[in-house]
Amino acid sequence: FNALVNENYWQDHGFDRDPFARDVPPAARYMTPRWKQHIELLQHLSIFSNFLLMISGAAGSGKTTLADSFLQQLDVEVAQHYVVANSEWNVDSLAGVLTDGFALNQPINPGMSSKEFLIEVMQALNQREQNSLLVIDNAHELDAETLAALCFLVKQQADIRKGLHFLIIAEPIILQKLAEISEKYTSADFCYNLELEPFDVPEVRNLLRTRLQWAGIQGNFPFTEAQTLDIQVRSIGNPALINQMAVLTL
Repeated sequence: FNALVNENYWQDHGFDRDPFARDVPPAARYMTPRWKQHIELLQHLSIFSNFLLMISGAAGSGKTTLADSFLQQLDVEVAQHYVVANSEWNVDSLAGVLTDGFALNQPINPGMSSKEFLIEVMQALNQREQNSLLVIDNAHELDAETLAALCFLVKQQADIRKGLHFLIIAEPIILQKLAEISEKYTSADFCYNLELEPFDVPEVRNLLRTRLQWAGIQGNFPFTEAQTLDIQVRSIGNPALINQMAVLTL
């Protein structure tokens, strides 16, 4: 893609900045009505439920953007910790993320298993007055043992309202991985999955307008209805691809 475009194309159009850059501030984000509903729901469920919360979707579908917008609006009294997982994580990594991320001085007793230590960590967090939310991005990279340990912690929260809550961000393969551990981990009474859907044509148009306004557009909207439709079709409604197709169209 980078070989096909002039990286300073936006200057030729008189913009103040690249409207379709990969990393942009919140002011440049277009939040669809569905996304706003997702955020409101996450705000409630992250405090008053004990689901394993999940945002799933293809690469570039806006998972991390949605999660970041949610975290920025989350109640300030909720302790939050965001991490990006990778394939090298194990159960001990999960325990380390919890102790380091929430500033727990939790010693490991000799002979204690990883599962026993996780229970102690969870109990220590539950003794606090505030809610804690662990957000794990790229969770589809976790192996079966680490995913099973995560689900084990969620199960321990069954009757607790204030305590430790989990939000994972993952590509759709995560559902298969969870099902291979146990079918109940993909059931509606255990896992609440917000699966991101492709943008439709009006949403693509609004995304383009939001980005262009942030970039300081002067004059008329540069995309025709036919071009907007073409961008939606060629990008299959994927926000990251919408931005790329918009650049190519300009």
